Amino acid sequence: MKQIRFLLAFLLLAALAAIPGRGAFRDVPGDAYYKNSVDWAVSLGVTDGVSETEFAPDAPCTRAQIVGFLWKLAGRPEAADMARFTDVEKESWYYAPVCWAVETGVTDGVSETEFQPDRTCTRAEGAAFLYKYYGRAAVSGAVPFSDVSRSDWFHSAVLWCAERGVVNGVTRTAFAPYEVFTRAHIVTMLCRAETSEPPQPVTGVYLGVQHYGAVSDKDAMVHRFWYQGAEHTASIPAEGGAYTIQNQLQEGTVYELLFRDGVLLSAKQAEARQLTELPTLPVYSVQKQPGGAAVSPAETKSGGWAVAGADAVYLTDGPISYTPPVLGTPGVKTVRNFLLTAMEPVGTTLYVYGGGWNWQDTAADQAASSIGVSDSWVQFFRSQDGSYDYKTPDAARSWYPFGGWNQYHYHGLDCSGYVGWALYNTIETTSGKSGCVTFADRQAKLFAEKGLGSHSSSVGTLLPGDVFSMQGHVWISLGTCSDGSILILHSTPSQSRSGFKGGGVQISAIGSAGSEAAQLAEKYMSACWPDWHARYPIRICEPGSYLSCVGHFTWSDSLDPDGCKGMTPAALMQNLFGF
Repeated sequence: MKQIRFLLAFLLLAALAAIPGRGAFRDVPGDAYYKNSVDWAVSLGVTDGVSETEFAPDAPCTRAQIVGFLWKLAGRPEAADMARFTDVEKESWYYAPVCWAVETGVTDGVSETEFQPDRTCTRAEGAAFLYKYYGRAAVSGAVPFSDVSRSDWFHSAVLWCAERGVVNGVTRTAFAPYEVFTRAHIVTMLCRAETSEPPQPVTGVYLGVQHYGAVSDKDAMVHRFWYQGAEHTASIPAEGGAYTIQNQLQEGTVYELLFRDGVLLSAKQAEARQLTELPTLPVYSVQKQPGGAAVSPAETKSGGWAVAGADAVYLTDGPISYTPPVLGTPGVKTVRNFLLTAMEPVGTTLYVYGGGWNWQDTAADQAASSIGVSDSWVQFFRSQDGSYDYKTPDAARSWYPFGGWNQYHYHGLDCSGYVGWALYNTIETTSGKSGCVTFADRQAKLFAEKGLGSHSSSVGTLLPGDVFSMQGHVWISLGTCSDGSILILHSTPSQSRSGFKGGGVQISAIGSAGSEAAQLAEKYMSACWPDWHARYPIRICEPGSYLSCVGHFTWSDSLDPDGCKGMTPAALMQNLFGF
């Protein structure tokens, strides 16, 4: 029925556009952008103008007028009498439209007792009226206007209008929500809503930023995509600095992409399935590499994993199978559980500068605000070898962030991303809340601010579970050995056996190569994470550089029911791992 309605409306609009001189309003020029929309509205009886010869296109549209337009478009339906608003008299021309609008949920008024029929309608209110009239469909993308944020009450309405092509804004990047909503605006938006098919998503691959390594203006970036057998480019809304879509995109990943006029409005990761028969569509493989992913034709066999779109099949990785040697319990605020949790990414998460931070480098990314080890960390570790280097001289071919945004934040963790993830997984039970990633020199203090213990600016004795902030680095203590060496957990770009920096989350020692802490680190990294240990030797950290204190957090005794703070590092590791 909806398709038939759209077809009839579209045919009517086309017929009206083909009639020379259509329209009797002298204030509606033949070349006005709203000319066909006014003709369409008049032909359907949505409006008669303000007189026989004038439409008043630039006149402000009142709240009563917009309700009247929608009521007539709906076919002038009857509605129960409503005595709710003291400023809507039964004898007024807009009484029936207001009754209908309240009954159908198009409006609730401006208060319990007032509708304010003569108040000028703003562009935000106009978008909201239309959004409610068409059923409040769920939206999940990004608004392409910098003056509309997710906290605005009209965000969903404007996003729906943008996705449907109902509104284009006053400029490409501005919606002007508080400006006047004119009569020309309302008929144009109604006509578009009735006659324009909403854009359909396409299945494609995100390739990365165009001219990566040479551009640094985040808001003006052009992004590359592959779909329908070719590469395409699009801009992505900044959403007032929220960069919602940018924080979801991962290079070389397949998405359901929704575009409108060269702007990406939403991206939903496509579901991969195991192929049971060979497809007849073109098949592509995706190469993930720094500086931008690439797509190339490929051959496929049944049994592999792929995303099948309407016009192509993209080969992908299958489900990740990884269970850490030990597991914490989300939301249990004890020293032992914190340390079990902090062990989960060890030996399978490489060091990425900005890893765990969002794309714009201001807070935690999705992975660092999620429960459990991220599949993207495990995938990246498995795709690399001992030659992985977190930073190379060529900015356009490096995993190191360029120009103030973390293009590869989802591949691994840096020191504060790691400790922030461990804290989040200790105090939270569900994903998606505000994260705990902050600057390294503030990380220890954040634990105290969460009510978990005390904070000082002196080194003191390092106990199990302590968090130690330095300028530019943060690490977790596993305790001080009898010889003074300290066993620690951290994410650091330690050197591989091949001489490349990228070690990531690991157990290390502060002290000498033959110290007790070094022997414990060697014992557990080699036994529990042999793949990592084959690439990387144990990191031995210099006390002089690692004990320069900015902040030292120690857990409250009341949150240590297992007595971990009183254990030696050897006894603690035996307690955690069972050997």
